[in-house]
Amino acid sequence: MERKRLPVAAVVAGLVLLAVPLVLPEWMKFIVTLALAKFLAVLAVALFLRAGMVTFGHAMFYAVGAYTVGFGAKWFGLRDIVLLVPLGAVLGAVVAALVGLVMARYQEVFFAMLNLAFSMMLYGVLLKLYWLTGGTDGLSSGLPTYLGWEPSRAAARDALYYFT
Repeated sequence: MERKRLPVAAVVAGLVLLAVPLVLPEWMKFIVTLALAKFLAVLAVALFLRAGMVTFGHAMFYAVGAYTVGFGAKWFGLRDIVLLVPLGAVLGAVVAALVGLVMARYQEVFFAMLNLAFSMMLYGVLLKLYWLTGGTDGLSSGLPTYLGWEPSRAAARDALYYFT
C-alpha cells in the first residue's frame, strides 16, 4: 500500500470499527470484543517478532492484568472499569519489568524458553490456587461501571466494545 493511502485506510478502518456495534447482532458483539482484546495481545507478540525475539510468555502479562481486574472486582469491590483496566496494565507492566530484569540477559532460544518457563510457573500457581483464582474457570463478577455509570446488559456490551 502506498504511504499516501495509509492515513485514509486508517480512518476507514477506524470508522468501520466504530460502526461495528451498530450493525452486529447482540450475541456477536461479545465475540468481536474478545477478538479485539486478543488482537492487542497478538500485536505485542508481533512487536517482539519485529525485534527478532521469539516470545511464548505474553499470556503471563495478559493474565496478570486480567486477574488484577478480576481480583479488584471480586475481592475488593472495585467495579469501575476506567480504574481497573489501568490498574491491571500497571501491575502487568511491573511484572514485565521484574521478569525483564532476568530475561534481558538471554537471547534466541534461551529467551523463548525462559519466557515460556516463567509463564508456565504463573499458570501453575493460578491453577493450584483454585479457591482464590477460580482455576481454569476464572473469576466472575457483576457488570462493571464506567465512571459511575451502570449500563444495562445490552448497553454494557457496547460500552465494553468501545472501551476495548
